[in-house]
Amino acid sequence: MGFKTGSHVVWGVNLGANNITAASLQTRSIIKAFSSPAMKAAEVTLDCLEIGNEADLYKNNGQRPTNWTVNEYVPKLVPALGFCNLGI
Repeated sequence: MGFKTGSHVVWGVNLGANNITAASLQTRSIIKAFSSPAMKAAEVTLDCLEIGNEADLYKNNGQRPTNWTVNEYVPKLVPALGFCNLGI
């Protein structure tokens, strides 16, 4: 993926698959990539990671039952964010 010099990026990490390990590895890889010399030289900045983005769509794409609501998601999201202690 190419970014223009000076780009600011918001990256979404999906938790729709309920796979915390995959989300953690993806998050670490994104941070590592944006910390690379090439990204720094291009002045590309990762402004934020959206962990668990677009949860409202999970029921529409088969990742949750059709009667599922975001209200069920939030109590599960907070403990899942424990993987975000990345030491940065």
